[in-house]
Amino acid sequence: ENTSNVGYVVHNYAISLKEAILSSTEVAKAHGKKEVELKWGEKIYTKTSREGETVFERDYDGKGTKEYIRVTKDGFIEQKIKWNGQFGDFMAGQLSGEKTKYFNTRGEEVLLQPVKLVRDGGSQKLPLDPVDMKLANVTIENVKSDYEKQLRADYANNKKLKLTPDQIHARVKAEVEIYNRVADRTFKNSYVDEKGNAVAFGSDEFLKQVASPEFNGQNSTKKPDGMEIPIKVSIEYLRAKYPDGKGYVPNLAPWNEKIAGHKENLKTLSIELETTRKNPDLSEKAKSTFEKEMLNKISRETKELHSEENARRRRMEEFQKSSELIFGKNSKGEYNVSSDVIAKQTKTAICRVDTNYLQSRANGRMEASFGDYFVNKIEMGDIRPGTEQTKGLVWDNGYLKGYEKTYPEKDAIPDGFNASNAYTGEPLSHEYIHQQVTANMKPGQAIQVWVDTDSYGDLYRVNTKPGPNHYFKIGMDEKGRLFYLNHTNQTVQYYDSNSRLQRLEYGQPIPKEAWPYLRIFRVYK
Repeated sequence: ENTSNVGYVVHNYAISLKEAILSSTEVAKAHGKKEVELKWGEKIYTKTSREGETVFERDYDGKGTKEYIRVTKDGFIEQKIKWNGQFGDFMAGQLSGEKTKYFNTRGEEVLLQPVKLVRDGGSQKLPLDPVDMKLANVTIENVKSDYEKQLRADYANNKKLKLTPDQIHARVKAEVEIYNRVADRTFKNSYVDEKGNAVAFGSDEFLKQVASPEFNGQNSTKKPDGMEIPIKVSIEYLRAKYPDGKGYVPNLAPWNEKIAGHKENLKTLSIELETTRKNPDLSEKAKSTFEKEMLNKISRETKELHSEENARRRRMEEFQKSSELIFGKNSKGEYNVSSDVIAKQTKTAICRVDTNYLQSRANGRMEASFGDYFVNKIEMGDIRPGTEQTKGLVWDNGYLKGYEKTYPEKDAIPDGFNASNAYTGEPLSHEYIHQQVTANMKPGQAIQVWVDTDSYGDLYRVNTKPGPNHYFKIGMDEKGRLFYLNHTNQTVQYYDSNSRLQRLEYGQPIPKEAWPYLRIFRVYK
């Protein structure tokens, strides 16, 4: 190929412009070991090593400024501009420095996290995209107003009921009270009791309030309630903040931070290696031994860097799936899927996502409101449409989780809702749970359980689906007792030691006799 006055050169790899983000196949080509040069558009780069990484460089402006690029494992072009001396207006007169950006193959800058991030106050100190509370409050009021208008219209058009205006007003007022209360809680992370007093973290009331069935309910209903409401508010908030999806970017900060850490480690290792190579006081044998050791460390660090970039690619792909569901429009400019439909489908299978939040709050891993959590979970590619609920955000990728360990570590339960629900193995025993899992729990803490609820309300029902189908949390109260916090408010029937039929309700301590009837297959702590 003939390029401007530089003779004939052979490019081992020319960045494909067919796809904005390079596929894994194209990335593998770019990382081939035999390449000497790389072409990106009309620009030609020469292979070199810098700070422990293999990169490609070119002269940026003929004034000593260097441009370095690297094809990341997740298919982006990482560009670094390094300059010395006065650089004019490009960097606002800075004397020297380095600027890193990411681009797609077409030269368009790609933002891999929001411009502004805040650290959550929980023990994990998660980097979260902060919610614009002014916009959030406006969104909540709009959602509440729209629902009230819809209710009034539905009653007015109901020919069978034939309600008077006063009767319609009375019914609507009663129905919107709970709806509005749930909507108002979407972006709140603190609670008050019936007297208006603040509920203390770690108290029994806190554990009950966090998992309140009024807010977290999942039951199938004709009119929206429970989880359906905060999910709708969250979707409407995103649509208001990013009209047509413009400016909507993922929050990949956790992976960016890990990648930055590996790159810093590579830089440090590279400096140590070069310093040792130039050390006149070391013998050649000592240098050779040290170099071998350092090159192994650099190789391991590079593999970890590439692993995190691959993880970031998967997160970006999951983010795109959710983004298409939330912002996708038809030729008329209408959303393909309404927020009502997304909320209703999400509600039916959000128990894992919600229980991870409930457990995180109970154990102090997170301080965020449910709305903050849900919005960031979407932006982190940590949730996407399900395989069955294709118009709901239900598939939990488990980064924002509420636990560290799974009990037992291994079992024979298959993946997938239908497959696990059909599992015929035995649930965990009361003894195993108490000896292996809950023995060292403290009051105010919570565990997450995966259970079979199909026979909770009817002991005589033939259970055709005996495997686990639902997640909820169990807390430890101030007296050291484990108590039942199933956010769907489902009653568990069981027989006590005198063979009398009893009912275990939300918020009650769990008697020993009731444990077998909970049918717990896994515990997460």
